[in-house]
Amino acid sequence: MSIVTVSEWKLRTLAVYGGDGMARQMDQLKRGVDVVVATPGRLVDFINRGVINFKDLKILILDEADEMLKQGFKEEIEKIFRKVTDQAHRKPQTLLFSATIPQWLDSISRDYQTDCEIIDRVRNTNLEIPTTIKHYKYFIRGPDEVAQTVRKLCNEMASLDGRVIIFCETKR
Repeated sequence: MSIVTVSEWKLRTLAVYGGDGMARQMDQLKRGVDVVVATPGRLVDFINRGVINFKDLKILILDEADEMLKQGFKEEIEKIFRKVTDQAHRKPQTLLFSATIPQWLDSISRDYQTDCEIIDRVRNTNLEIPTTIKHYKYFIRGPDEVAQTVRKLCNEMASLDGRVIIFCETKR
């Protein structure tokens, strides 16, 4: 098995968030991208400016929805979902990830997802984690250590014909 990176797929990606140059982000969006990773506030800014549309959207992923709710982004997230529903030619696959499932998240899941399936690892103790899944926790102290650890994990998992998902506490 070989490791395939996003650059090998030739995907055009863009991170969209406040505190970074809006003009540069808008320019890239206008030229076209395949994957957008966005904060709710900045994405709504671009929706309001007519810079972004969702007509060809295939997959919508919302990660840390519970945290976004705590930080006051409920209206922005609902606006994004409404705009996706209005613009998308076909209903995109929608995935929501959250450490907890507050009532609002449960409600928005059922409103915007078809065949919604909620997997609640906290409340449903009957669900077992497959024995093929291993969890590792690393404390990283700098950028060099990040690169080394990611390379090590990817190489180890590739040699075992496995896959890796890496969660980080902060972007630093």
